[in-house]
Formats: sequence, structure tokens, C-alpha cells
Amino acid sequence: IASGTPLARQLETICRLIERLGPHLRTSILLAAEGGVRLAHGAGPSLAAAYLEAVDGLEIRDGNGTCGTAAARREPVFTADVQTDPAWAAYRDLARANDIGACWSMPVLSSDGELLGTFASYARTPGMPSEEWLESVRHAAHLVRIAVQRRRMEVERDEQIFLSRTLAELGRTLISSIEEPVLLQQLCRKTREALGADVSHVYLVDPEDGAFVPTAGDGDTPEQWEQLRVVRIARELLGPVLAVVETTDSVEISAERNSHLLPAGFQ
Repeated sequence: IASGTPLARQLETICRLIERLGPHLRTSILLAAEGGVRLAHGAGPSLAAAYLEAVDGLEIRDGNGTCGTAAARREPVFTADVQTDPAWAAYRDLARANDIGACWSMPVLSSDGELLGTFASYARTPGMPSEEWLESVRHAAHLVRIAVQRRRMEVERDEQIFLSRTLAELGRTLISSIEEPVLLQQLCRKTREALGADVSHVYLVDPEDGAFVPTAGDGDTPEQWEQLRVVRIARELLGPVLAVVETTDSVEISAERNSHLLPAGFQ
């Protein structure tokens, strides 16, 4: 972990360490994903690819397999016999095809109690875990926590570095731009590139009637910009959007989110 090897390799190494406890043990690590709603594949070096693919995206809820239940309860869950346990009702054929008789899962929690994922071991025959397994997996879960949190910190650091560089470049561009049209055009280009957007526009308010007028843009074809630049948007049409923007830094509008803020057909 300290050497900075890729997270997937770190998790695979932790799995193989635990598999040394028994000749028939196979292990997997699932990571919390989609805002803590599902579990995504992290590692499973001794499990079949078909099995790993089947459990990738497992919904976190009580009664949904051993790992889904352990993640939902935030506590260890031991399934002694997957063929008789109700939590495995939807996965019995999958377990039979992969020679899984028992599954024991330990949640991985951050230092402040956030769910990071689960660590699981699979036995070929029904049974309960040994005390040696429990003690070793507690240590393994701690290692997984360190590895995942370190990776998160690295990602956040890289994002901050990218944002800082982008803002610095944007600042230099703004300082070097004297005329407002040039400045706004550069603003559109830099923000579009930084966000990975398709287009970026600046609308300014006409002081005479309060309408919003497209003043600068980047990413449009010349024909699209010619059509757009003559558009005038009455202030009252954007009333709901403006009310939100006045109280927050930004607002995302899509077909699934906040579409009520725009007039029908406006998008």
C-alpha cells in the first residue's frame, strides 16, 4: 500500500493472503459504489470471471446475499449453507455452478463509519468460519480500509491539482484579456475544456428590459452560434432557475433532475 501500487493489485494481494488460511478458501472484495447503493467488483483472484461479473453491482440491502446483507447491516454476516439460506434464494444456481457451499462476509468501514465495501470468503462445503479466519479477516478489512482511503485521497489530490492548474490558467487568461468579448470567449473555452463539456455559453442581462442575451460561447458550429446569438430570453421565463442560483453556487438541470425549473420545451 505504501509503495503506491494500483488499488486492484493491492486488493488482490490481500485476498491471496487470506486464502492461505485454507486450501479451499476463495475470497472477494466488493467496493461501495453509486453513493453506497451497490457493491462493485474490487478483487477476487480465485473466483470465476462469470461469478465476479454476476455480483458486480450487487444491491446493498438486507437479505440480498451475504455481502449485500453485511453491507446493509454494517456487521459481519455468516451464511453456513447458501443452498438453504433465504438471502441466497436468487443466487443458489450461481453458487452451485461455482462450487460455493458457505459464504462469510465482513463489512469494511472507514474511520468515521462510512461503508467502503465488504470482504468475503467462500468455502466449498457448508460450515462456519474459524476463529483464525475471523481474526485474520479483521486485519484484512483494516488493510482494505487503508488502501481504499489512500486511493480516495490520491484521487481528490489529483482533482484539486487539475482544478488549481485550470483556475491559474484561466486567471492568467482573464488578466491578459482587456476587451470584454475576448475575455468572455476565453472564459467559455477554458471552462468547457475543464469540465469536458460539449458547449459553454455566457448570457448577459440587457439592462433595458432585463432579458438574457447570449454574449459568448464555445463549442458551437458557426451556424449554431448564428442562430443562438439572436435569441433573447425573458427574465420571467428563468425565474425558478434564478431563484435557485441566488442561494447556491450552481444548479444541474437534466431530464431526470430539476427539469421543472425550465419552461416546457425549453430544453
